[in-house]
Amino acid sequence: MGLFKPNIKKLENRGDIKGLAKAVNNKNPAIKKEALKALERNPDDKAIVPLFNYWYTEKTNETKEQLKNSLLNITKKTGAKPLIKLFETYDDKNDRKFSALFNMLTKIGDADSIEPLFVYTSSIREGIDAWSLTMMVWKIGGEIADTIMQEILNGTRKGGSIDQAARYFAKKREKSVVPDLINLLKSVENEHTKQAIAYSLGEICDDRAVEPLINALSDKRKRVADTVVGALGNLNDARAIEPLMELIKDEKSPLSVRQIYGPSALRRLSKLKKPEDTISRVKRILLKLPIIKEDNIAESRQRMINQSKPIHPSMFVGSTAETIDFITQMMKETETYILSCEGISSVEKAFLISNLPIKTDVLEIQYEQFWNDGTSVIYSEHAMRIGEDKYEIFGSEKSAKRMADFIKK
Repeated sequence: MGLFKPNIKKLENRGDIKGLAKAVNNKNPAIKKEALKALERNPDDKAIVPLFNYWYTEKTNETKEQLKNSLLNITKKTGAKPLIKLFETYDDKNDRKFSALFNMLTKIGDADSIEPLFVYTSSIREGIDAWSLTMMVWKIGGEIADTIMQEILNGTRKGGSIDQAARYFAKKREKSVVPDLINLLKSVENEHTKQAIAYSLGEICDDRAVEPLINALSDKRKRVADTVVGALGNLNDARAIEPLMELIKDEKSPLSVRQIYGPSALRRLSKLKKPEDTISRVKRILLKLPIIKEDNIAESRQRMINQSKPIHPSMFVGSTAETIDFITQMMKETETYILSCEGISSVEKAFLISNLPIKTDVLEIQYEQFWNDGTSVIYSEHAMRIGEDKYEIFGSEKSAKRMADFIKK
């Protein structure tokens, strides 16, 4: 093979597809590349299986990529029937070449391969193969994808990825699948799948999902609970306010107050125009909240000290009132700087200040920055209790420097 130099132009003019496919296996990279281009100009399904075999055995990444791209380009015009037939008749389903064949078919995305591929994935545990196949269906799109994704969600089709089927309909904001998603939210135990379902319900924004999502707040896994809180924030329904407040008070909750209040749910819900003063109710909950648990005080203090190494950690020490005044003044001093940043139209200070009963270990003051596009970010400053009515302020290197500069004035 190394001594033979095929004439690619003659092979192409004769329509010799087998000869061109054979030339692809030539050791000369230039001949290999020329033969591939000729096959792409003259797509024929007789070249598909030889090209797949060459792709599978090829060791050089660059050539392997060329072979893959040629296969994809040719099968776009001819379909992938020879590979589908090979897949259906392959004897050893545990063979690495069979796995490579599966992966190649999912890359090609021929609709005719959907059913044979599902026959295989339905016989194995859901995993990467199910994910790849479902993503292939997603890329095919249209009525075929709608039907198959619906079947995956309602359980009439096995071998697909529930996660990706849920996200498929989330992107389409398809309300017809909400009942199926709710049933899955109640029954599925897998953490990633439950996350995907909660996320999708939040994106679809259908009122029917509010109560099931509230019930899902009881999940003690941090990622799941965080996603559920975010979904409730998207739904923006007042029914979620009380359960979220209860979650904040729950010492066993896997979430921090920042995740529950900050960008996720309560901050949005607190702006609902309701007869009750939701903002003040949120504040009353936060007033009683120990931000740092008893057994984490030493660790948290050390972490804050480590973050402020270039500057002495005792940036400020004072009583409750003095600490609040200091942080408030510091925020006022920085307001001019904040407003000078591009895109920021105003600063709304949300002073969520705790009354600091003896058990509370952190004083937190938050303020919110609003951008012209309607988005906003909540920032906060903290002081840690080091005595009965004595607080010490730490912070990041940047905030510590800002405090130091303010103190010098």
